[in-house]
Amino acid sequence: MKRISLIISTGILLAMNMALTSSCSSAAKNDNSDEDSLTVKVEERGYEYSIFYDSKNAQNALPYKKGEKYDSPLSIKDCHSRGLEETDIDDVWGMKMNGVPTYSVMLINTANDSIVIESIELPDTRFKVSLGTPVYQKGMLAPVTFLTDSLANINDYRFIINYKGDKYPPQTFHVNFYRDKASADKAYEERTSGEVE
Repeated sequence: MKRISLIISTGILLAMNMALTSSCSSAAKNDNSDEDSLTVKVEERGYEYSIFYDSKNAQNALPYKKGEKYDSPLSIKDCHSRGLEETDIDDVWGMKMNGVPTYSVMLINTANDSIVIESIELPDTRFKVSLGTPVYQKGMLAPVTFLTDSLANINDYRFIINYKGDKYPPQTFHVNFYRDKASADKAYEERTSGEVE
């Protein structure tokens, strides 16, 4: 029953996200910026979070290192798995959603409490980002959507999520983006071929 409700809530979030996508242009810059053209403040369901483009923190984030584990509340859901397996880096393929080239990175809350996102930091302006939700309840799965002008292969793209409160430090996520599913599947097979199940 838990799994069914998780799937239903995920479906609702994806539908909401697709609706958001249709109203967004594919450019990263946003007219809602408060401080400057690289900072966007978003208000959603009583929560406010910021999106920082061209973030120095994200630009200086360390490259992906296999096997490195952190005490972090959110994990990337392995998009190549039918279950809810977590991964420390994912091979995500792009697709057009409402005509806009898009990548979706699914995040799952593995902590024992609710998580509120305060901000997300991106290293550049090649994407316009939208959160499926700023609040992740325990066990919740929801996307971070990256809208772009054109799909490309990008190795080890790094973005940072900052959480409200002092319980969790900023968390860096690593993802490989691919133009299509075939390319992502091939990269995934090559990356995981030597791993023990």
